[in-house]
Amino acid sequence: MQMFCIDSSFHHQTQETHRMKETMQLFAAVGPFGAGKTTFVLNVIQALKSRGFPTREKVAYVINDEGGLIDGELAGRSAEVVAMTNGCFTCGDTADLKSTLAKLEKSGITWVFLEGFGLIPGNETGQFLESCPYPFHILCLLSAKHHARDLIRYADVVKSQAKAATLAIGVTKHEGDSILDLDASGIPEFVASENPGTPLVLVPNGSGIPGIVINIFEKKVERSARKTGLTVSRVHQHDHKHHEGCGCKHHHHDHSHDHHHVHDMHPYSYELTQEATLDDLRKAFEGKDFLLRVKGAVDGYLFNEVHSDWQQTLEDPRRFVTFYASREVEIASDLPGLMTHVLTKEVSVEDEPGYAQLRRETVPREDTVREIEALLQESPNEPVVHSSPKGLRIITHPENLQNAKEISRRPYVKDEWFPQVLKRFMEYWIGCAEIIRSRGDEIVPEDIAKNRYELAVSMVWWSNRYGEFFGPEIVRAVERLHPGAMVAEGIRSIQTLIAITPPETVSWQCLEFTEALSYGVAHGDDPERMIEAARHCLSLAKTPELMKAWSESVEKLEEESSKVLA
Repeated sequence: MQMFCIDSSFHHQTQETHRMKETMQLFAAVGPFGAGKTTFVLNVIQALKSRGFPTREKVAYVINDEGGLIDGELAGRSAEVVAMTNGCFTCGDTADLKSTLAKLEKSGITWVFLEGFGLIPGNETGQFLESCPYPFHILCLLSAKHHARDLIRYADVVKSQAKAATLAIGVTKHEGDSILDLDASGIPEFVASENPGTPLVLVPNGSGIPGIVINIFEKKVERSARKTGLTVSRVHQHDHKHHEGCGCKHHHHDHSHDHHHVHDMHPYSYELTQEATLDDLRKAFEGKDFLLRVKGAVDGYLFNEVHSDWQQTLEDPRRFVTFYASREVEIASDLPGLMTHVLTKEVSVEDEPGYAQLRRETVPREDTVREIEALLQESPNEPVVHSSPKGLRIITHPENLQNAKEISRRPYVKDEWFPQVLKRFMEYWIGCAEIIRSRGDEIVPEDIAKNRYELAVSMVWWSNRYGEFFGPEIVRAVERLHPGAMVAEGIRSIQTLIAITPPETVSWQCLEFTEALSYGVAHGDDPERMIEAARHCLSLAKTPELMKAWSESVEKLEEESSKVLA
């Protein structure tokens, strides 16, 4: 009997494994903003480098545009860095990134680290990696210091990130040197509920790397070092033998541990039947040397077990058991006495987009308001601009501001807070557009087009809907920036269109672009340039839905243009 298996397609090796390429593997770090993803990846790259792996020639780092660009410059000394505009390698059309991955593979890269926004849910990350022809691993990082607050800010996105982990869940920013010290953070129980059985490991607060992570690179480190004549420093072995080149979550263990290594713990959580008693649970777990701790609720009370001492505490009507093991546990063989006392059920696969998960009312209204205020306080007032060897990079969607925008759309705060956050974003976008207009020749060439059309679309879309709230000063500032001309200029560089289903999603980009182009026609921009931009998109349309949407767009703009000229 299979118990509580997380049945996500990207957690398991599929029948399409034969299509996977063996020359390059992907390693994705997911987790909320501030969990330490960038620092962790940089530490892994440095650890590989110190062990003799030629990281500069064999490792690439796809990094998000805000938290990592400065550190990305540091990473560039040891690896090839690919910076993402707006920090999301799963958003929108992923054709460009897939093309980049193919080029990296062709150039001889064997490992690609990917890190996106903390706002990106794990299911989107997993779906993107599953769509790529490369083996992959996903590590989720959670901050012990900020976990409770992250659950407020990021809602169910954090849950989806934990569920997506295929390798392990690492805990950062912790106190103490044992996972058993994490109870106060709530992370062990959280992991037990969201991704039961997945290894939970402490990530050292310094530069150390957990063995379960470094071990997946070990063979390639040794092979590469032999080729280059370098000496390899051995690392501590945990005997975790993973499927070679596999993106699944099942780890094949040589259970030769002769002690409980509390830096590698496996949490589990199950609902109990109405018939289960505390005595039944005590008997089921008796004599199990892999057991670290048991807690839960049964017989109307909470209970916990430490070192075979079982104690009932507060009244609680729930019926569940959570336990932590020193290794992966198979219920049928390792805990047969527990099987008859737990409920079996399918765990639903999270497939909602990230924005929907962020907007759920999962916490009290006052907590959401407090987080919106904090996020706005922490967000930049002026455009964030970084220098890079290729030129300037503008952060058009700072993560804290983007997060505030999404959670302010939770139904119980939307009317009051969404317009306020949008006004703050509009002021930020206007500042970004001013920089593009005055210093466009200094901006990284591959960024400028996307910067233009994303900013223009955002300013027009929200100005049309909330202009009265924003006030005349912001509305006039948008008009002076000529967003119609901006989006038309940006569109000219587009080589592919988003071509995903359902049809309403396919046409969304067309709707946004067309509204910005129509704004340009109505506000004095060259109508022919607006029409040419729409015709360019029509020429790229490859599906019936896209061809229909862009044909209608061209007709609409031609009609509006004729009225203006008349």
